[in-house]
Amino acid sequence: MKEETTSRLEQTIQTIKTKAEAERFLNEHGVEERFFHEYLNSYIAEHDLVLGDVIERSGVSKNYVYNILNGDTKMPGRDKVIALSIAAGMNLTEVNRALKIAGHNSLYPKNPRDIYIASCINRGLCDITKINLELEEEGLPLIKL
Repeated sequence: MKEETTSRLEQTIQTIKTKAEAERFLNEHGVEERFFHEYLNSYIAEHDLVLGDVIERSGVSKNYVYNILNGDTKMPGRDKVIALSIAAGMNLTEVNRALKIAGHNSLYPKNPRDIYIASCINRGLCDITKINLELEEEGLPLIKL
């Protein structure tokens, strides 16, 4: 399969009008994860992560995480996606992909809070409590759990 640029794919999706065309596009272009829970489940499995560790580092309630992973909660909030992605040890590119899959904006380079979150990700910090302490020191809004 030929690798296509994002801009070319964006041009292609402008022509999609029917459900059948959408399904064909998804099949042809290898788009596997349509929802955040699919992406997170795949990531956890591919990296042999212990779910309990991810939940603990994220600070998100266990029941809510299970609702996400089971697909019962298809559109978790931006901060929940950030917390779970970071707790899973995702790098900046992977966190931004998770945010986009979940229907949220990626970490924005002109937003001070997002910049501090990105710096924590780049340092390999995956404990949301520690990240929130850094945000608090800077007077920035915490990652809401």
